[in-house]
Amino acid sequence: MFKYTDKLYRQYALKMVRAFSSLNRELQALPFDELNTSKGYKAVSERVKRTYKQLYDDLTSILVLIVLWSFEKNCKTFIEKKGNKIKYYVGQKDGFRKTKTFDAEKYVTWYLSSVNLVTQYIFVNEFDRKLARAIEEIISSPKKSDINKNIEKALKYWNRQAKQAGDNITIESALEGAKSAGVTKVIWVTQDDERVCPKCNENDGKIFDIDKIKLPLHYNCRCYFKIIEK
Repeated sequence: MFKYTDKLYRQYALKMVRAFSSLNRELQALPFDELNTSKGYKAVSERVKRTYKQLYDDLTSILVLIVLWSFEKNCKTFIEKKGNKIKYYVGQKDGFRKTKTFDAEKYVTWYLSSVNLVTQYIFVNEFDRKLARAIEEIISSPKKSDINKNIEKALKYWNRQAKQAGDNITIESALEGAKSAGVTKVIWVTQDDERVCPKCNENDGKIFDIDKIKLPLHYNCRCYFKIIEK
């Protein structure tokens, strides 16, 4: 289920590294004795925010591609794809053939502002908090070598958030695709290793109504679902 997501994410990871490397070069070029002044704080803040904004916009584009792929893969009544929209039959192909359109771009916008607690944790609370933390840590660095370390830390944090976002929206949009095809029941599946939490382990193999399964269950959740074929 995550093969395509991982492929796109590897491409995005290269953009991340380049963006943070560029940020590092810009900050290293600033006069060090000005970093702790109000002027220095503004300069650092603007550069860090610009980097995060660029990465956020790039990630949004990646998420749209992921949504298109995972929805289409699980939508058995797929008709055609035009741009970021997918046209499909409602329910099964036989019988009354009413059509609907799935808009991947709108879906991503909804997802990033949804009430899903895991999504909120990653993109609302954590995004703002870690952006602020990155700025503060860079400003308070006693020497320029510490700036580099703090930028590497910021890259690691964003990498973790972005990867989780890709995995989560893969599951969410795949569920939407399955629902569009009339699927009503799915099976909870874990990664079946020592990292699986007790709650997820408890759900492993259980059958859920597609409208009631809660995936991801928590931050860093790696569980997925399988469709019960009719």
